[in-house]
Amino acid sequence: MTQPDSGPGLDFEILANLNASLSGLAAELRRSNDRADRLQEMARSAQYIDHIPLGQITVSGAAGVLDVPNLMGPRTGYFWDVHRYTCSAFTGGTVSVYNGGVADGQQVMVFTSAGVSLVGKAQGIVSPGNRLIAQAAGLSGTATLGIGVTIIRAEYFWDYLL
Repeated sequence: MTQPDSGPGLDFEILANLNASLSGLAAELRRSNDRADRLQEMARSAQYIDHIPLGQITVSGAAGVLDVPNLMGPRTGYFWDVHRYTCSAFTGGTVSVYNGGVADGQQVMVFTSAGVSLVGKAQGIVSPGNRLIAQAAGLSGTATLGIGVTIIRAEYFWDYLL
């Protein structure tokens, strides 16, 4: 048994559906290419700096603060992702590092002896307008601080997190 010919209307309907499907596929491909281009641009603009010396705290048996705003935070329009904190050359006391201000909720690292601490991606974010501040208590010797960071342009920050 043969099917009756449905006429030219069915052919136009099939073509219209096919055209709509291809248009949707083309739009998805453009979005995918745009995302790939954006990720490549982000990768080209990101900068890894292995070691930024932040400075020293020299106090004997008391408290001291290291706060250098133009050195200890990203420039306007950029984020830092801190991967490594270093604190060296002191023999006693505690050195605490804060993000944005000296308060308990903003403490990101504590050194009770000289050492290095590594953190994972996006676990040490310093946003534009913020900075790291170090505070020492009961210090013996001179604490020398440094960090390793990836610098990300603010427009690519959410892409970086993915």
